Amino acid sequence: MKNVALYVNFGRPKARETAERVVAIARKHDVRIGVCEGGAEAAGFPTECSLDEADLMVTVGGDGTLLRGARLAHPLEVPILGVNTGRLGFLTEVEAD
Repeated sequence: MKNVALYVNFGRPKARETAERVVAIARKHDVRIGVCEGGAEAAGFPTECSLDEADLMVTVGGDGTLLRGARLAHPLEVPILGVNTGRLGFLTEVEAD
């Protein structure tokens, strides 16, 4: 895996912190990463990778964030890993911690 697209719900508590951890892990493993949508540049997040070149999309938020990310990733057949920073996280695969 060389490219990861990150889709973050910055309105959620812990989402920014969790997204920063995802970016750090990706960079540690020499994976290009970029936030798709949501004003990444203004928020200080990398834009090294876009969704159309991604091998994986990581969503950070809750189930709604995962569903919004799925709408973007599905036409490009990009697999998704959902990180839950919300309460229930019925659809997301992993917890932020």
